[in-house]
Amino acid sequence: MTGRIEKIILNSDLPTPFFIYDFSKIQEQFTKLEKVLPSKVSIFYSVKTNPSLAILKFIQRLGLGAEITSSGELSAVQRVEFPSEKIIFTGPGKTDEELEKAIRNGVYLIIAESLKEIERIERISRNLKKNQSILMRINLSQSIKNGTYKMSSGPQKFGIDEEVVENVILRASDFKNIKLLGVHFYGASGISNYSIISKNIKFFLNLIRKVELTTKFRFSIVDMGLGLGVNSHISSGLNKKNNINEFGRALKILLKTTGFNDRKIILEIGRFLVAGAGSYVAKVIDIKESRGRKFIIIDGGMNHLARAGLEPESHYIGIIKRSYIKYSPRNASSEKVDIAGPLATPTDILIRNTFLPAPAIGDLVIINKVGAYGFTSGMLYFSSRPLPAEYALINGKLEVIRKRKGEKDFFIGQMIPRSH
Repeated sequence: MTGRIEKIILNSDLPTPFFIYDFSKIQEQFTKLEKVLPSKVSIFYSVKTNPSLAILKFIQRLGLGAEITSSGELSAVQRVEFPSEKIIFTGPGKTDEELEKAIRNGVYLIIAESLKEIERIERISRNLKKNQSILMRINLSQSIKNGTYKMSSGPQKFGIDEEVVENVILRASDFKNIKLLGVHFYGASGISNYSIISKNIKFFLNLIRKVELTTKFRFSIVDMGLGLGVNSHISSGLNKKNNINEFGRALKILLKTTGFNDRKIILEIGRFLVAGAGSYVAKVIDIKESRGRKFIIIDGGMNHLARAGLEPESHYIGIIKRSYIKYSPRNASSEKVDIAGPLATPTDILIRNTFLPAPAIGDLVIINKVGAYGFTSGMLYFSSRPLPAEYALINGKLEVIRKRKGEKDFFIGQMIPRSH
């Protein structure tokens, strides 16, 4: 189980904690996906998954589009030269300032989450004397299963309820400065079963067909957030439920049988591309037992990796000792431990009840599959501890892509009132 990343860490003296990304794994995931998708399908990378500029530039060079959720992400993708025709803006709660920036910069599509948002896009476009293409996000009535985070069915802050979609289409058709080109759907995040994703897509496409027949309105673009789970990226050829080749075939059949193989199809992909590329490394600073439980305390915690504890099954954990690397599943040479961070809160437990080879103080803990929702989803300023560096392994060469920030950096931008 020893890979290139582990060997590089073993032979280096990088200050902990830090993130490290193997860009070849991103390339592998993209190639794997590109091979099986129908020709009319375009991939847009979900920037929120990992907005590192180095990763964004790498993905831009692969030819993917960018799916953003804020004006900050718009600035990031512009900085690495994503063309405006390859940028789509999703997410609820877009401010007028964000919409204005997006429209001024000519983003390809804005995905509207409500009728009021459509009205605001129309008003801002009219004031700017510009035309803006939009998609309409639909909140499906069907319950989405097998997802870590559900973002469709039932009451949601996301999208326009399926029951009122036809009325919203008729209203949007009256506006002069926007053009409704299609629909958007995102059912859930972290789906680990491809057959579930296929069923969700089938339900969505059949719904669109029904809406088109009723309204006589034809959508030229269908945008789908698949929510491919972190465990899905391995894609065993033996398991059809989690085989990317089987999914590709199923998607081609679905598009043909539902009559959508002549439309532009957008797939929003994030976790699938980058999760497996990232690892988090921290040093063991203490080992203690408390009433029958063993705690391995490391020098980084939920301030850097807040979501590890939410999805413990998705992370592969190992111990890097001074002269070798060891991964150990549940067997006689391993022991059950909790991996805890250094923060002064009982919630700072990264992984509970995991099995590891017995570590020593000074060894390193490596948590893999954290290239998605790692650094930026942490509570980085909690306890005023150093911010971790980020490294990239590109063409066999280790490069710094974000410098470590020390305690003095926490005070930059802060002001002491003169009255003090």
